[in-house]
This record gives sequence, C-alpha cells and structure tokens, in this order.
Amino acid sequence: MKKLLLFAAALPAAFSITLAAAEIGPFRIQESKGILSVDGLPFRLAHYGRDWWPIHQNDGRTVAEAGYPKSSPGSFEWRGKMPVRMNQDHFCLTERLSAAGVDAVDYSVTLESDSGIFTNALGLEAALPLPEFLSRTITINGKTVGFGPEFDKSKKTQFHFPKAVRTIVLPLAKGTLTITGEFSCNFQDSRQWKSESWQLRIYPTPGSGTIRSSELRLNFRFTPYKSAPLPLRKAANMGFKDEVAGDGRGGWTDQGPDNDLRMFPTGKQTFAGIPFDIADGDKSCIVLRGRERPGFPASAELAAEGKAGRYLYLLHGLAWEAPTGTKIGTVTVESERAEYVDREVFSFDIAAGREVADFWSPRPIDNAVVG
Repeated sequence: MKKLLLFAAALPAAFSITLAAAEIGPFRIQESKGILSVDGLPFRLAHYGRDWWPIHQNDGRTVAEAGYPKSSPGSFEWRGKMPVRMNQDHFCLTERLSAAGVDAVDYSVTLESDSGIFTNALGLEAALPLPEFLSRTITINGKTVGFGPEFDKSKKTQFHFPKAVRTIVLPLAKGTLTITGEFSCNFQDSRQWKSESWQLRIYPTPGSGTIRSSELRLNFRFTPYKSAPLPLRKAANMGFKDEVAGDGRGGWTDQGPDNDLRMFPTGKQTFAGIPFDIADGDKSCIVLRGRERPGFPASAELAAEGKAGRYLYLLHGLAWEAPTGTKIGTVTVESERAEYVDREVFSFDIAAGREVADFWSPRPIDNAVVG
C-alpha cells in the first residue's frame, strides 16, 4: 500500500467563426490550410527569406488547389500554394496524413518550386506556450531541453540537433506526443523576441539554401495520460462553506461566507487536463495549520488504496500567502511495494509562490498552473 503524508503550514455582443477540420483519431487538420494540431498544439510550416521575416502556413495567401483537400476515414491530403515574402513566388505544397495504428499518423510534406526560392530556414514549427511548459519534461533523443522561468540572454537560448534518426517527446495537456523520423531540428527560447513560448522547429531536407524541392516525413504518436483521482473523504476535515468567521467550525479557512469556497464544483472534475474527485458536504477538503489558523491539524495522512503512478498532482491553494520561496509544507510518499527494498519514501517540499499560491487572484507559477 502507498501512503501520502501531507504536511503544510496554513491555507490560512460577440461572434465566432468555426473552421472546418478533418480528424484522424486525436489529430485535427484544418482543411483550409492543411494545418495539423494535436491536443490543441498546432504545427505550421514556416519559410524565412533573406530578411529572416517568416511567412507561415496559415498566411491568408495559402490556398488549396481545386478539388483539395481530399479526406477519407484514416487519410487526408492537401495540395496548393504557400507564399513567400516580398514577391509573388510560392511553393507548391503537398501534405499527406494517414492513420498508422491507434492514435498515430504518418505525416509527409513536399514543397516544390520550379525556379528555386532562396531560403534562410524552412521548417515545421510548434510554439510551446509558457508558463505551461515550464514544468514539463521535453526530450529530444532522450536529452532534456528547456530554459529557465525567466529569459536570460547570458545563458544558452537554443539547442540545435543535426540530421539523424530522432525522437521528440512533448508532454501535452492530455497526453504525450512522440514525433519520430530522420531530420534535424532546433529548440529555442522565443522570449528573446517577446513571444511567451519556446519554439520547436523540425527541418525538411533541404531546410535552407535555394530550394527547388524539399521533403519531410514524420510519425506522430499520441499517448493519452492514464490517471486516477485519490478521494480525500477519509482524511478531509473541512467543507467548502463557512457561515461564521473564526468560530473554529464550518469550512475552508474559517473566514466566513465572504471568503469561503462554496462555489467550488464538486464530483468528478477535470482541471488542467487532470481528473479529480471532489467530495461534497461538510468534509470536502484538507485544511492544515498555519500562522493565522493554529487550531487546524499539522498534518494529514491519506491511503492510496493500491493506486500507483509516476506523478502526483495536488489541487491546492494557500490563504495568507507567505513570501515567494518560503517553505510551507512537505508531501511525503511512502511505498511498501518497492522493487528492491521493503519500504521506499520520497519527500517533496512545497514552497509559496513556487508550487502553490493564494486562492484569491490565482496565477500561474513555476511549478503550478491555474486549472
């Protein structure tokens, strides 16, 4: 059995346009431009000319040929023109996707020009939004890539990987995307250009020079996360509703009806792609001791009831938030089913402004997101 020991100091007139899209399992393809997206993350071709100013696949001048796209169950084909900057030239673009098993597609793209187009860079790009990806482990051929929580021009701002058989693993909101193929790629911190994202660029062959024909072949595989909520009912000590402030009874942080969480949804809920089971009634949450509420318990213990996994996600918040970096508690995970020892214990410190923040005015922080 696994136990979770939780220690913490204190919790003291609009319109829309819908674009047609084809689907192959979890993969969506915007029919008008042929843009592939997975779990809300789009992949777009980009061309950089002499001035390094990009033209992307979603440019208004990207148009499909008559009779395209062609779509059928398990396959999609787009053919048309993709423009380049500052002249009337264009690439003839052909893009194909076909199902390659459960939750996987083979992707190929060819760009052609009879006269040849000068190119500083040509690539398939994805902008990984921040701060969401700050806490995710991105790997390229097993090497972790990423940058700090703040842009620092004095440190490394990009990684380049020459052409080889490569595997890229991207943890997305609802699952892991694995991209395989033979290609070169670049991973860079786009905050240096005032974009709150990290950019992945996968190069076709060739990816620069005067290009008459360039090709890229990839396999995309999406693996949905498997997760199970751990109900808090047996360890919960407070509800969400508090009628009288400071009476030592009621709910949440005992601050009265103007500062409780009675509106919080209960039952099976999903926040930031993670499922939770929120109890209702007068025992819905665990509230622990702090400077402003010394009468609450100092710790709580929760049995995992045989559940096992690689990650533990906490749906939590603070009241009376301490200065950023202040340790406010510890989560200890104890396993009695370790492979080589009788008992295994892992402890993780929780700091204000790093793993948890005030429940008033929620904000994304280094190791947490607002669900």
